[in-house]
Amino acid sequence: MSFDTKNIPELTVEMILNAVDEGIFGLNLEGKTTFCNEQAARLLGYEVIEILGQPQHILIHSKYPDGTPYDRKNCPIYAAFSDGQAHHICDEVFWKKDGTPLPVEYKSSPILKKNKVIGVVVTFKSIEKELKSEGERNQALLKLNTREKELETILDTIIDGLITIDKSGNIKQINKAAEKMFGYPSKDVIGKNVKMLMPAPYSAEHDEYLKNYLKSGVAKIIGIGREVIGKRKDGSTFPMELGVSEITTDEGRMFVGITKDLTSLKQAMEEQARLASVVENTDDAVIGTLLDGTITLWNRAARTVFGFIETEIIGQHYSKLVPEEYKNEPAYLIESVKRGQVLTNFETKRLRKDGTEIEVALTLSPFHDSQGKIIGISSIARDIRQQKQMLKEKEDLIEKLETATLSDSLTGLLNRRGFYQRLEYERARFRRNHRPFSILILDIDHFKKINDSFGHNTGDYVLKELSRKLKANTREMDTVCRWGGEEFLVLLVESEISGARLYAEKLRSSIESMSLEFDGHKISITSSFGVCEIETPDSNIEKYIKLADDRLYQAKSQGRNRVVSS
Repeated sequence: MSFDTKNIPELTVEMILNAVDEGIFGLNLEGKTTFCNEQAARLLGYEVIEILGQPQHILIHSKYPDGTPYDRKNCPIYAAFSDGQAHHICDEVFWKKDGTPLPVEYKSSPILKKNKVIGVVVTFKSIEKELKSEGERNQALLKLNTREKELETILDTIIDGLITIDKSGNIKQINKAAEKMFGYPSKDVIGKNVKMLMPAPYSAEHDEYLKNYLKSGVAKIIGIGREVIGKRKDGSTFPMELGVSEITTDEGRMFVGITKDLTSLKQAMEEQARLASVVENTDDAVIGTLLDGTITLWNRAARTVFGFIETEIIGQHYSKLVPEEYKNEPAYLIESVKRGQVLTNFETKRLRKDGTEIEVALTLSPFHDSQGKIIGISSIARDIRQQKQMLKEKEDLIEKLETATLSDSLTGLLNRRGFYQRLEYERARFRRNHRPFSILILDIDHFKKINDSFGHNTGDYVLKELSRKLKANTREMDTVCRWGGEEFLVLLVESEISGARLYAEKLRSSIESMSLEFDGHKISITSSFGVCEIETPDSNIEKYIKLADDRLYQAKSQGRNRVVSS
């Protein structure tokens, strides 16, 4: 057993030594007593001050139990100075101050510094009672065995792995946590070299490293601890933290390794780093606050939207971002989130660093600790000034289109002329935002049969109902126009081909489920779709309209009521 006392106050060390039931004293290289606890003095009949500085062998250990002289060179206590090993003796006596013998069990252990013996510590206890009765001695042995079993039980309940090896690297002990960690039952590893638990090249280097340490005392892990790689029974490897301590026992020098599987920690750290990267690089401002409103998180987009850098805003109260007329709003929002509510697209105004007000849409959600307790708020703030401007521009454009008779008289949708005028606006947005748009053309399957069977009034009714369906199922920023006859064209802004295809498929299914009735006739319709993505804002639009149209007719040739996008 070893103790690191350099950081423990001297008084604390003295209290620890005096609190134990066993006698303890230390010797320097001259054999003189350097420290002695109160129990040792009490057992020997001395005061502590009478023992300190005295030659220990002459004072208490100069004779055998029969009174014959005991030469110091034969004393196991002093053998620890020469061989550096611990010596455990159960059948000798120490001589008390009054001259009577005290039967003792003692252990002499070397004190090492940089692998060099600088002293000896002796622990002892009186065994007078044990010698009085063999039954009592057996009881003591039983207690000792019980203590060993209790220790084994304790070691097996430790959540970290514990492995003990001898100076040859052979495993002497392994606890349950280590068995589970490496996948081996203890019977498969006891007596085998510990390098079986290491992947290459560490396994090949271990024995030489241990040999060099025993020879030179230069440690790489022993007494230091670091992150290493372990190998399981199935051959898989995992990161682990390893701390190794050296101990001296009756069997000689031993090494105890404490292992902690870092797999879950590494995965959690990687996920945390990934999420942190997502938060930092998202286009929306992300702000984290405590429940008292203190700002704790501020991402790159927040710097752009609000103008504050982290050092200016972290630790400040969220109210710094709130205009005077909205000063009561944060308390309301915090209370809502504390009740577990998630607020989505909450439109309000906030303050920039320069004092200007901006319109934002907030999404607020609670942040929980590992026990599920709400400890903070995650706020996503989207600057909607451009969106508001876009909506206004769209409203203005629609008004202009309506006044310029750019709409289809039957359906109220844009006609081709209206589409091309709207297209120029979307090209400009494409150039600003660098986000593509897609077009889809759909055609009512077998529309001629509807006209032939039920008349053109019924056909017109179907066209108008389908127009309403298209308007209801597109975003406000998208454009729907009647391309001609029973053909319609939809321009989906900020939409790649994958999203456009998904939208077309949903629309196709929705049209198929329409229930129409006109002039006593129940009518069911289906539609075929051609979809394509516009690659650049200045692309030849006619080329892509033709591509979408070709895909539309490909859908018809494949059986109708389907979407073709490639």
